[in-house]
Amino acid sequence: DLSLAPSAVSAALAALGTRGLVGFDLAEGAYFHRALPFDLELVESLHPRLVAARKLVALGAVELRRSTGEARVTSGDVVHRVRLTDEGAVCTCAWYGKHRNERGPCKHVLAVSLASDLDDAG
Repeated sequence: DLSLAPSAVSAALAALGTRGLVGFDLAEGAYFHRALPFDLELVESLHPRLVAARKLVALGAVELRRSTGEARVTSGDVVHRVRLTDEGAVCTCAWYGKHRNERGPCKHVLAVSLASDLDDAG
């Protein structure tokens, strides 16, 4: 038993899935590791939401509020709220409203994840 919160597992699977390091087998209903024979940095640079998320972090557009489990991400003239739940992250942006997490996380959720990782690293 790893005693990990479901939100932590969801975030990890989303991050690994975004990098192509895990897949989901529909027949088995389980995730599996994918060994990739190519340059991950090249793949990441071609992922538009990840590229946009990195820009948001570089611009200092992410405000983490760990005490409430929320974050604010300024994107253009709009401030989006990202809330971390046991089921994963929820965002107020149009992408999340349209796709939920069915097509992967929006750039705001990715930015919060990246900023949180940087904050944890110190």
